[in-house]
Amino acid sequence: MKKKTVKKAGLSRDHFLLTEKAPFVMQEAYKSLRTNIMLSLPGTECKCIGVTSPTPGDGKTTTATNLAIALSQIDKRVLLIDSDMRLPAVAAGFRIAAAPGNKSYGILSVLIQAWYSVEYLFTVHEHVFNPPPKVKSAVIRMTRNSTTSLGCDEQLFKRLVKTTFNQRRKTLRNNIRPLLGELDTQCAKEGFPIPDHSTLLQDPIFNQRPEQLSVQQFIALTNRVSDEYKR
Repeated sequence: MKKKTVKKAGLSRDHFLLTEKAPFVMQEAYKSLRTNIMLSLPGTECKCIGVTSPTPGDGKTTTATNLAIALSQIDKRVLLIDSDMRLPAVAAGFRIAAAPGNKSYGILSVLIQAWYSVEYLFTVHEHVFNPPPKVKSAVIRMTRNSTTSLGCDEQLFKRLVKTTFNQRRKTLRNNIRPLLGELDTQCAKEGFPIPDHSTLLQDPIFNQRPEQLSVQQFIALTNRVSDEYKR
């Protein structure tokens, strides 16, 4: 008898952030939540919103993060604070202010900075909390930039970023091969000739590691990979 697999509910990593490219249902849900909160206190301005739940994995981080983004989209000044002293998730997941070349620069850095300008404001040290956690916290400012389209295949952009950072210590020439292999297989199934990637992989950019590339370089690389399959 086969074991039944139950798919866990919740947002996938692809749909973690509330951007213009997020699913319509998700956008409307957080806009509705934002409106309901604002209308629940007529005549007053809500200064502090707490997001909590009785058990881990209920979506506190996702809800708090996307509610903060939803409020910022109507020009509200928002400060997002992770108050989980034992298992902080916002600080761990929000290494988004890191610049290329920094060891903290990763998948979320690229995917968020594609749509938001991120400013690191200051560090909050452990001793200001009681009991003190084992991690430092950070205060950042996210401002929606003017980007409405990345100018590339955005699904391929996500796949490329995630694939290359899976083995971040390797050069792009090595860690992009799994993605090219998947695209080659798809190409063959659809009856199209598989392109020769030798010219593409000779480009000096493939001597670099993923943390060395800016958002714009990832976009340009996405277009180059996409062009391989248009020939």
